[in-house]
Amino acid sequence: MAARTILLVDDDRAMATILARLIQPLEVEVDVVCSGREAIEKLEQRPYDVVLTDLMMPEYDGIDVLKAALARGGVKGVVLVTAAASVPLAVEAMRLGAADFLTKPLDRNVLHATLERLLDTNKTAEEASREWRHAHAPDLIGEDPKLLDTLTIIERVSSLDCTVLITGASGTGKELCARALHHGGSRRSKPFVAVNCAAIPKDLIESELFGHAKGAFSGANERREGKFLAADGGTLFLDEIGEMHLDLQAKLLRVIQDKEVTAVGDAKARKVDVRIVAATNRDLTDRIASGSFREDLYYRLNVMPLSLPTLQERLSDLPLLTAHFIRWANARHGTNITGVEPEVATAFAAYPWKGNVRELQNLIERLVILAKGTRITVADLPPQMRPATPSPAQAPLVALPATNDAPALAGGVPLDKALEALERKLTLDALQRSGGNKAKAAEILGLKRTTLVERLKKLAIVDPA
Repeated sequence: MAARTILLVDDDRAMATILARLIQPLEVEVDVVCSGREAIEKLEQRPYDVVLTDLMMPEYDGIDVLKAALARGGVKGVVLVTAAASVPLAVEAMRLGAADFLTKPLDRNVLHATLERLLDTNKTAEEASREWRHAHAPDLIGEDPKLLDTLTIIERVSSLDCTVLITGASGTGKELCARALHHGGSRRSKPFVAVNCAAIPKDLIESELFGHAKGAFSGANERREGKFLAADGGTLFLDEIGEMHLDLQAKLLRVIQDKEVTAVGDAKARKVDVRIVAATNRDLTDRIASGSFREDLYYRLNVMPLSLPTLQERLSDLPLLTAHFIRWANARHGTNITGVEPEVATAFAAYPWKGNVRELQNLIERLVILAKGTRITVADLPPQMRPATPSPAQAPLVALPATNDAPALAGGVPLDKALEALERKLTLDALQRSGGNKAKAAEILGLKRTTLVERLKKLAIVDPA
């Protein structure tokens, strides 16, 4: 088997030596250079599996090395190493195509895991991503491209210390994303602390976040540590950040800038090391325009934005989510529901789901508990979800285009079969229009090429080449 190769770039020779020793147990061939210029020259001479480069270097920096490696081709990933102060630059590097980046001081286990993931020649990038998702985001269920794009960003920024702002309607899974960011990163062994800013009264939230000294106010009979200190070393998730009062926003901004908190009624500040992940279902730019949210705090929180799609925007995930929540409810309540009838799947597809995935989960749990048989039927549904005339003589449950692969069926078909048939037709049409070119077909479908290849396997479509 050919040797696995790494190009190690750091203008600090002592740091380069330390990194080379840390990498040695991976049984790889390492070339060490101490400038961006040397790295670019090396990339022109031979291919490397992975490039591990410092970000901040004179003359040619890590961004220049990244661009040279991607232009050269053949590299499985470029990993940037930087100090915490350079996180915004590193985030920009990831937007340009960096596979990952690590902050100093380096955690040996995180470094090894990052490099092994990129060096593993027996796994495609998509397989590696699925493994990461299974390990760190098992409750984020779905295969819709909109969700997969978000999961890709979560995977790539989980190891960073930059603040993340998650936006999305209620019930889309913002806290699940925050937990995936925490458990997939180097802080996973430290606490994950969640605070709902909308659920705590205005006069108590400052004490809840920063703590209070004994006697600070009426009823403060003993000293209390706040959520920031409880999350020290880990992640603090601030849900519904848009509901935070302006006075507290100013104090939060100061904590983010100075990395220290002062308890209510206390004169002494205490250092704290937390990664902040915030979430909101509000449009914070509108809140800024109305004067109810600080613009400077918004930019501090929005270093890495994440947007979650509504359930209505990813209806193709309904069958997967439905099956998942049935298994979850069965395990929780000791029931044995095997699935839903086709008419139920059709009703689900037509329903607006204003409460998103959370509404679906709650409904499935209720239906599993109350179902009269082993499968959920239309009769089990709440009245507002039932068809006007639920009878076999109805129009087709799902209208399908007539093709050799998906014939129109007068009596209706289960939603998952209908979606698979429609997916097959659209995929074949795209391949035909592109002359069998998978890259162009993927572009037509709005997919990544690797995603299209996986779908061809799933649909048993013969490689057009």
